[in-house]
Amino acid sequence: KDNLGQTLIGSTISNSPTVTSAKGETSESLLAFSTLDGKNNVYLIVTNIDPVNDISAKVVPTNFDGASKILVSVLASPGINDENNPENPTKVFIAKSEKTVSGSELVLSFPKHSITAVKFSSKE
Repeated sequence: KDNLGQTLIGSTISNSPTVTSAKGETSESLLAFSTLDGKNNVYLIVTNIDPVNDISAKVVPTNFDGASKILVSVLASPGINDENNPENPTKVFIAKSEKTVSGSELVLSFPKHSITAVKFSSKE
């Protein structure tokens, strides 16, 4: 809820690497969607389904004259089968960081088998 707006807006991924399943099916490694909230904040959610490779990608917000800083939240863990349990209650966790945006694009790293939420705050 903290990383989503109410209105779905367009987003595209160009030149995403692909991953092949055990059945031989090919899918794009990066999947994304974007939303907008009532305060004109833009939220980008990116899932990296590759179980082995981190992927760096250029993010280019369009029609957004906003943030000089962004909030990045990453849900990830070293192992694809990791889970939280009584012995390891924080094995899988959300790491938050703030990054400065200079210019109209930025490069972000999307860890293997992760979900990343990026909040672009409106200047308003």
